[in-house]
Amino acid sequence: MRIAITEQTYAEERLVLGTGIPGVTYTYCPGKWHMRFKARNDRYYEFYKSAFQRVDGYHVFNMVMLTGKPWCANFETMMPRGRHTLDVHHHASFDIRPDSYTRFMLKAMARDNCKRLMALSECNLRLQHLLYDQYPDLAPSLKAKTCVAPVPQPLIAAEPRHKLNDRLRFCFVGRDFGRKGVPELVRALCRLRQKRRDFELVLVTQTANTYNYAFKHFQDSDDDIKAVLATIEAQKDWITLHPELPFAEVRELLLACDVGLLPTWAESYGYSTLEMEAAAMPCVTTNVRALPETNPTGWRVELPLNYAGEVALACKEQKEAVRASMESQLFDIFDALLDDRASVLSKGEEAWNFIRQEHSPERYSQFVADVYSQF
Repeated sequence: MRIAITEQTYAEERLVLGTGIPGVTYTYCPGKWHMRFKARNDRYYEFYKSAFQRVDGYHVFNMVMLTGKPWCANFETMMPRGRHTLDVHHHASFDIRPDSYTRFMLKAMARDNCKRLMALSECNLRLQHLLYDQYPDLAPSLKAKTCVAPVPQPLIAAEPRHKLNDRLRFCFVGRDFGRKGVPELVRALCRLRQKRRDFELVLVTQTANTYNYAFKHFQDSDDDIKAVLATIEAQKDWITLHPELPFAEVRELLLACDVGLLPTWAESYGYSTLEMEAAAMPCVTTNVRALPETNPTGWRVELPLNYAGEVALACKEQKEAVRASMESQLFDIFDALLDDRASVLSKGEEAWNFIRQEHSPERYSQFVADVYSQF
């Protein structure tokens, strides 16, 4: 069986190309084979009907296929992605109304040749159902083919760990320095450093990536960012910063650290949480979007969220109040777990078992193979 993919991003690599289903080969459909068109500022993709006649179907990510061939899709947040739906999860409530273009795309999703629509999380599924409910004539058929397919994650550690570093080693891996909460993390740990010195921090992040879409028009100033970077530079005795590492070295780093971190302001899913748990590390995350699902065994910072699980800020003062709460909660969590190292080991074992049981690559591949069998 030959399946066409439309992009070669991290999501396709993880959710499609990595399935390893016997007898299935994947054909990359490059940009020249599809056309992009806009209508009333909405962006959709349509593949030429004559292209790739030899493929048996399509497996796409976040994309609606307008084709006569069988297809399936994984998605984050919501499908279809367009002007009316792309950022509704940032609003205070689900306030969009039916429109002709969304209906057009939903009708394509409701056709029999669309075999499965696979949400990354229950959070995504709830949002998708809110959209479906706006179109009651299409909702039953759409809901019947929409489900959660847990993201596959191979185990990185062969078994749960049995001991920790003498100085507990915290680890953060993520490109987006600002959005994923590194400034708040550094400030909380610097404050804790005044009280105790039995820990260290390893960061793999790109400090130039300071934009945080959760802040909207209330971005941090250059001086704020420079102050955090100066703090990191001045604390080299216990903070190690890597701008980037090959994934093989990231794996080794995860195995050498004790607690994984993702104190993010905004996140559609949180793949790095799975990777840290697969290395038998418990995680400290916030509660946004899917993180309560991907981090059910660790510690969570509770932020005020809207109906979609997003931090929705209305002013700079609110941003600073939420930030103060985040830093305070991080301080308390870190202080408590350093006093209870046994909980780090036990939660690490729970995290490892969670990945083994709930994010099995073999189970996911079998699920996708069953979908392909309908093509």
